[in-house]
Amino acid sequence: DSCVEFFVSFDRVNFYNLEVNCIGTAHLGYGPSRHGRKFVLPELMNRIGIHSSLGDKPFEEKSGGFDWHITLKVPLEVFMFDGLTNLSGMVAAANLYKIGDALAVPHYLSWMPVLTPKPDYHSPEFFGSVRFG
Repeated sequence: DSCVEFFVSFDRVNFYNLEVNCIGTAHLGYGPSRHGRKFVLPELMNRIGIHSSLGDKPFEEKSGGFDWHITLKVPLEVFMFDGLTNLSGMVAAANLYKIGDALAVPHYLSWMPVLTPKPDYHSPEFFGSVRFG
């Protein structure tokens, strides 16, 4: 599985993790840690616009080098546990990840370094600051 994840905390207590694999299958959890996550309602998840350069059908692992990209349009209402009405000027805590953990050659990348013995992206103490325009 090759995926990207966006972790964001608007209150610096709880955080969302939006995970999308390379064919656009997504899930969005919420909570203060890796355990006991709540999930965003399916009808809200269906409002996320997702386009993958690889299409949306499963396929076997590819070998060799190749590029892919994914575009997401995430409406504000999917952050249902925060009741947000506007992100303009807001500063939040966040991190971005690229993961290929179940591949023949596993890989892990992050925007902000995650200083744990094993990759653990549910670690808000390693989030950086992002400002929404």
